[in-house]
Amino acid sequence: MLHGITSWATCGTGKPREPPVATAEKVGINPNVDRYERLNLPRERREELGRKAKRLIDFARCKYIEQEIGLRVVKMAYYVDLEYTLENVVLIAHK
Repeated sequence: MLHGITSWATCGTGKPREPPVATAEKVGINPNVDRYERLNLPRERREELGRKAKRLIDFARCKYIEQEIGLRVVKMAYYVDLEYTLENVVLIAHK
């Protein structure tokens, strides 16, 4: 689930991807109501949550590198501004 939320930060268009109308109606979903509207999550909030989910996964990756691979220095760095790309974090590790 956490991995899925990360796409909210980088999906690009901001448009929801709804199931086809026939499928939605079969499961009792009103196809005219946006799924994010049902969740009460505006696009800006989804993007914020997506970025936080990405950082949480990155943090877990750093801990894995420290504990399982044994590199002592592990850090995350932002290498370019968000206006250029939403994928702007690099993990740096060394002994």
